[in-house]
Amino acid sequence: MARRTKPLTDTEIKTAKPKDTDYQLYDGDGLTLLIKSSGSKLWQFRYHRPLTKQRTKQSFGAYPAVSLSDARKLRAESRALLVKEIDPQEHQKELARNTWKQRPTRSNLSLNVGGTSRKPALQKTTPKISGVHWKEMFFLQLAI
Repeated sequence: MARRTKPLTDTEIKTAKPKDTDYQLYDGDGLTLLIKSSGSKLWQFRYHRPLTKQRTKQSFGAYPAVSLSDARKLRAESRALLVKEIDPQEHQKELARNTWKQRPTRSNLSLNVGGTSRKPALQKTTPKISGVHWKEMFFLQLAI
């Protein structure tokens, strides 16, 4: 039978000091806090890939930026994906690819600025409306 790990507390994490070598604090269900000799504290989630069954790690970020409760939420989301036979890292990459495809590009912005389409080009003047006639029309519009 598997050994049950005692969940971490916030005070245990705050009081964890760096040692000569890197070490880990275990929260359970694959969530670990890697404490490096430099003093940084990094959240990691260890799991088996659904297709290859290889053991791998997913990083959730550094401790002060990602709190204990946030890391547990991320672990729960990753475990929910694993239940559906979806690799959490591949899912994250796919989301990043989709948001990259939906980013505004120069052509998208020039065609749809402010929610309206591009204005049609001005009509070219024809020889019939040139010279004196054009001047008369122009000055009449200014007078109005």
